[in-house]
Amino acid sequence: MRLKSTLFSLLISVCFLLAPAVGRAAGTGQAAVSISVEIKGQTKIVSGATVTLMDREIDLDAVDLIARQKSGYRNGSGKSAPDPTECNYWRSRFNYLVKYIEDSRRNGVSEIKHGVATKRTDGSGNVIFRYLQPGTYYLGAYRKMGQAGAIWSVPIQVSPDKTTEVELNNANVFELYYPGK
Repeated sequence: MRLKSTLFSLLISVCFLLAPAVGRAAGTGQAAVSISVEIKGQTKIVSGATVTLMDREIDLDAVDLIARQKSGYRNGSGKSAPDPTECNYWRSRFNYLVKYIEDSRRNGVSEIKHGVATKRTDGSGNVIFRYLQPGTYYLGAYRKMGQAGAIWSVPIQVSPDKTTEVELNNANVFELYYPGK
């Protein structure tokens, strides 16, 4: 009898421990992301891309300011904008965009962490973020491919009990860095 009582108490305890997790899942949504690029008329799946879900968008003014500083552009230089062929500026901009996405989840790097979750795409170029509270999020994704790279920054709306499907491709790429092109 004592064994039954102990088992019953243990079962009740486990139920109470699991109840909050079940409650959190109700009313949440998910985001299913797939990434592909078209190169020379062929669609290529982008596996191994880093995808970060953020609760605010990328601060492009800060990105541009740091890229100008790193590449040697000064306010008094007479140049109001970087030359599109200036490789240093674009390389600095690309690298800082990647750093911004990566740092959004790191402790002690950003005063306020704004990265909600980070995952890598699988071999099919897909990733799923589950149990998201409804609201607006920003997907920051990047993939370095040798010296080249691509970055996406896309707002998404997550609804309760629904899957938000997002396709990242050439049509919505935020920035593409390909030296010499």
